[in-house]
Amino acid sequence: MQLNDIPSIADSNPPSDGRPVHVDALITRYVPIAPRRSVLKGLLRRFVQVTVPGLFLSLAACGGNVDPNIQLNPHASMRYELTFTIDDPAVVLEQIEAQGNYQVSNEACVPMVPVSGVKKAPIKTLPLEVTALNRSTYRVIVFSDALRDEDYFGMGVCHWSFVAATLRGQVSGKALSSAVFSDDVYSGRPSTRYYSRAWLTGPAGGLTESGSTSRDTYHDPGNLFTIQAQALEVSR
Repeated sequence: MQLNDIPSIADSNPPSDGRPVHVDALITRYVPIAPRRSVLKGLLRRFVQVTVPGLFLSLAACGGNVDPNIQLNPHASMRYELTFTIDDPAVVLEQIEAQGNYQVSNEACVPMVPVSGVKKAPIKTLPLEVTALNRSTYRVIVFSDALRDEDYFGMGVCHWSFVAATLRGQVSGKALSSAVFSDDVYSGRPSTRYYSRAWLTGPAGGLTESGSTSRDTYHDPGNLFTIQAQALEVSR
């Protein structure tokens, strides 16, 4: 049989009952060994059902240091009160919340990730207690030893370090945050972040405005407001 002896799909005679001619049937008719699309779909579905879960399990196993079951420290005692003060009374935060960030500081307790050969130190974020003292002042409570040091990977005790505390809120439908890092918390020195007043009149939505530690970041350093954080260590 010559190639031009094979009729095209358009030349094929439709069934006498008026039913449409399916491409699958025509392909199978003129190329008998060709599998139907329905068969291929079934094989693909079976491949996904069997292979994908196994793939995720393999990736988890290869990760080496999948996040462990991190425990809170039942005897946390290193308590700090953080006072955040906004210097512009027109800036009032709504829907306020706060979080603390922690990370394992000694990578020797963490296994290497296969293939990449790097170590991924576990991190943890905890919600923090926050109270509005007035329209411009907010108090956040953080425990620097909130997480329990433990042998999470069978490679020695992992020691948690407090990294930062962040106050978050909404201003006219826009998200704002102000972070204070552990060095400033432990030393008790004030930490100031600068924000542009032009941001206040911008459109709602968009990325969270996190400010800057330097007023020189902005083109108009005279049109700024600040949020200052001051830490005080308090015995539990």
